Amino acid sequence: MIPLIFKDLKGIELDEWLNDPENIAQILNKRIFYILKSNIDKRVIKFGISTTEGTDGDGAYRRLKSYINYYGRNNACEIKNPECKFGIKLYALYGNNYNKNTEKKNTMVQRKENYVKRELKENITTIDRGSERTSISLRNLIKLVENSKFSEEIVTDTSLKESKRLKEAQNIKKKDFYKE
Repeated sequence: MIPLIFKDLKGIELDEWLNDPENIAQILNKRIFYILKSNIDKRVIKFGISTTEGTDGDGAYRRLKSYINYYGRNNACEIKNPECKFGIKLYALYGNNYNKNTEKKNTMVQRKENYVKRELKENITTIDRGSERTSISLRNLIKLVENSKFSEEIVTDTSLKESKRLKEAQNIKKKDFYKE
């Protein structure tokens, strides 16, 4: 399972979470899987991943920051009121260490996202805006993400897949190589 970094069913404004240096430190050099919900459309849950290293290991930070740039900051409202639609909330965040030797398709976060998309496609109707947005309940989405059954399918982020032919070539003894 992808290690949990943050989870709160009430959510926290993403900009508030990212303003804490300790939180930023938790996502540096990480690949992440996140669950968000914008304040403009609270019936839609957005989940996604960041698999890039970025500059100085800040790819995950940059990805989350892009949502603030798009949805705005909740504190941009002059008065706290239910009519304010700026901002986006973070509900869950999972991450593991970035390894440049792992192909994107084999990363734990990519495989988890593919698994969640498959399950949502088969069992739940995703809304019209893409397979990373859904109207499933937050609790059910988190259960799906934390489903331990999936862990058996995960390829760990350790190295690029080696071909059978390459392994055989590496096992040839040097003295056998020069035989006529």
